[in-house]
Amino acid sequence: MNSALNIDLKMIIEIAEDYPTKMESIESLFRSFGDFNEHVIEHSLRNRASIIGIYAYENDLLVGCKIGFSPRPGYFESWIGGVHKDYQCRGIATELALALQKEVKEKGYRYLETTTSNDNLPMQLVNLKTGMRVVGTYLDRGNELKLRFQLELKT
Repeated sequence: MNSALNIDLKMIIEIAEDYPTKMESIESLFRSFGDFNEHVIEHSLRNRASIIGIYAYENDLLVGCKIGFSPRPGYFESWIGGVHKDYQCRGIATELALALQKEVKEKGYRYLETTTSNDNLPMQLVNLKTGMRVVGTYLDRGNELKLRFQLELKT
């Protein structure tokens, strides 16, 4: 199932289920803000249940996305996302997060979870602004502090 929402005159939000099909655009987006490639996405998403992608386009250009999956019954993991640096500070990340929350709630999930680095303040702020709360921390690879966020999706 795919659907689309307008968030302003030029921006379109598309919701798609299953493994991402627009991998070249997604890779290009992630390359714009870090070292990331299709193999990481494929390794992390292949054979996952209930993949959902929320994509923001401006004039057919992918400018942001959030991709996640269900790691276990009742839970949805917002695994990866980002907004191209030229489109940041326009509320796109917040709109993507809210669209994902709405979609997974409609699908019957009870909790939405995500993890971010301690130094990723913009993502922490989006998570807090959209109602998520910190439920834990851990050291990734022994030295990088990660924050675990969760939102109970009340029916």
